[in-house]
Parts: sequence; C-alpha cells; structure tokens
Amino acid sequence: MKCKAEVPRRPRNVTITWPVFEPAVSEPEPPLPPPYERTALYLLVRDPQCLFAFWNLHPGLSATFGANRFKVLRLYEVADGKITYTQYGIGDATSWYCTEAEPDTTYYGELGLLEPDGRFTLLARSNQVHSPRNTFSAVTDEEWLTIEELYGMSVGLTQMMGSEELLHAAGEHLAQQLGSEAVSSFSSPIGAYGLAQPAAKDQDLSLETTAFLTIYGKTTPGASLMLNGQPLVTDQAGQFVYTLPLGEGELTVVVQATSPDQDLTQAQELKITYQTR
Repeated sequence: MKCKAEVPRRPRNVTITWPVFEPAVSEPEPPLPPPYERTALYLLVRDPQCLFAFWNLHPGLSATFGANRFKVLRLYEVADGKITYTQYGIGDATSWYCTEAEPDTTYYGELGLLEPDGRFTLLARSNQVHSPRNTFSAVTDEEWLTIEELYGMSVGLTQMMGSEELLHAAGEHLAQQLGSEAVSSFSSPIGAYGLAQPAAKDQDLSLETTAFLTIYGKTTPGASLMLNGQPLVTDQAGQFVYTLPLGEGELTVVVQATSPDQDLTQAQELKITYQTR
C-alpha cells in the first residue's frame, strides 16, 4: 500500500479589526425650574388614613424665620361642627405625609411660623379635601316589586293576598274600563285562562260568590292619600283606584288627602252595606 505524502501547510496571517465605538455625546439635562415666586400650600388625599401636603415658600421669607421661629404645619379636622388640629414640626422639608387622618372627614392645612411664646404666624392656607370612607357604602339597592305586585298596583291593589284576588281585581278594573260584563271570567282563576273544568257530579252542587268594591277618585297631583290608614298610590294626574273585597255587613271606608306642603287635609267617609240572600 502506498501512502501519499502529506504536504506541509503554510501558516496564514489573519488580521482581525474590531470596530471602535465612540461614546455618544450626551446632551446636557435641562435645568430645574426656579421656585415659584409665591408662597402656597397644597393638600392631597392619598388614602382614607393618609394625606399628602406640599408647599412652596417665597425666597424672601427665609430671612424672616430667625433662630427662634420654627416652621410648622397644622392639619385641621372639621367634624361634627368642631375644628381641631394636629401640629407637625417640618424643619426644612418641602412636603409631608399626614398619616393620622380619619376616613370620611374634611381637612385643610395651614403653614406658618411658631414663636417661642406660642404665637402662630400664618404663611399659607391650603385647599379643603375630604378623605374617602374605608367601609362599604350605607346606600343599599332599592327593593324592587315583583311582577304580581306591579300588576296589582295597576288595578288598584295595595296589598297582595293571592292570585284569586288579583284576578278578581283585574276583571273588575277591565270591566269598568270597557263598560261591559264580557270579562267576568277573570273572577275565576281557572276560567280566566280558558281551561276546562271537571264536570260536577249530579249529587254535588256548590255556589260561592265574592264581591269586590272598586273606589275611583282624583286629588291634587303630588298630594298623599290614605285609605283606612293605608297609603294609596296615585298617578301623575292625581288619579287613584283601589279595589277591596266586601264582607257581610257594613264597611266604612275613610279616604284622606294631604296637600304636598302638609298644610291642608281633607277626608271623605264612605259607608257600604253588603248582604247576601
């Protein structure tokens, strides 16, 4: 076997050039705005227990501070017709967190100088803020009426006692509006929907009657109405309708109206006698 002689390789000269990155020329930052040439104090709400106050002092005031006069911040609390305050020694600070705030309370602040004898020199007064409450709202949802109650009110019922009473009242109301007895089937909860009734046996015979009294009227719009001590609902024109069942004997109905300003009251008494023979 013949082997091919290896040819020696010549070394190569390789030059690697790395790119040179020049540092970016940074632009000078804009200077901070000079302080406002006035003294002012601002108050913000951070949360129900914390308020944030910040202020600016006129440069010319620094010469009036002196060694015996101290800068203080007073936080005033307005509650139940009384005003109390909490005082903070603020030194050279330009803002302050007031962490002793009460929820659902009104506050305002004052920035001033405290003299050695206790006198307070006012420099600035803040805006007024109200901290939020830290509990659930006391406002609850309205109590919505059911479909049956809404329909009962439309035919004059103020107290729902059952579907039979509702159907009786609906029949009376509709018959009055149409001026016809064609809707008397509403007095039966079964016949109202056209359902077949089982045939009565020959030896069985029953008869039950129920009478209802419907009262219509009108009063001044916005006036309040009472019927035998129970409130009545009126429409925008002041009209009302009320249906109640009649029992054996005499029934006294007293309707009382009170003006919107509660200054005038007028009442009417109705006496109805009902006898079954």
